[in-house]
Amino acid sequence: MAIYHDKFIEAIIDKSGKISTYDIMSVFPLDVKRASEILKFYSLRNSGSIEYNDIERLYKKSETFKPLYLNCQPDEVIYAVELLF
Repeated sequence: MAIYHDKFIEAIIDKSGKISTYDIMSVFPLDVKRASEILKFYSLRNSGSIEYNDIERLYKKSETFKPLYLNCQPDEVIYAVELLF
């Protein structure tokens, strides 16, 4: 399921420039702790692409954002994930 998480993170970041644990929890059946772990793991794997903002308690797209999955359209990914989960 990690690929779905990663693609969803990138789709939301690409569309809105930010993502929170609640964005993930609104689609995937996860609790806050697991959603937070997924975002942290993604930020480590794709270092420099998203940055955590302590004040807003969410991740923001960095100027050096480079998606791991280049062949995905954000709207299509979000739609597909919402259908599956």
